[in-house]
Amino acid sequence: MNLNISIPQSYNRDLEEQIDEIEQMTNTALDQVRKIAVELRPSVLDDLGLIPAIRSYIQRYGQVYGIHVELKTDEKQRRYESNVETVLYRVCQEALTNIAKHSGTTHALVNIHHDKEYIIMSIEDYGKGFDSKQYKPNGTNLGLFGMKERAHLVNGSVEVISSPGKGTTVQIIIPYKEQNDAQSE
Repeated sequence: MNLNISIPQSYNRDLEEQIDEIEQMTNTALDQVRKIAVELRPSVLDDLGLIPAIRSYIQRYGQVYGIHVELKTDEKQRRYESNVETVLYRVCQEALTNIAKHSGTTHALVNIHHDKEYIIMSIEDYGKGFDSKQYKPNGTNLGLFGMKERAHLVNGSVEVISSPGKGTTVQIIIPYKEQNDAQSE
């Protein structure tokens, strides 16, 4: 017995259009996943280190958000352990994202320096600020929570200093003693 079922021509076109649309959505989703992966740990962080990675991020950030970010550092091309560089990069990234979302400013500053015992990075904005003494982070504040958790992983700490009309500073301090001077070059 041979069943001869005919499918209307318009049904085939609709199906082809749906398949094309699904393929486009899949390609878009893959592109977004790739961009997220690069932002989580960009290759420049592995290849060149913290300062070039932050410079690169700041340049892209300025183009996307229209916020000029100045980078000040006393670091040369010093390399830190991979986990320390990742924590500093991700905290900087999250703090700058918060500036774009909440501060209302067009200028920010990232300052990184290393003394004999600590790496200190501060991210400052000149925006509207908030009363940090009254601020109680909770589970919905994943950005700040994530920054503190990341810092904790490398025995560091994050402090947020802010007051209404005076901007906000996020500061991360990580204990870090160099093994020897040759490693810091």
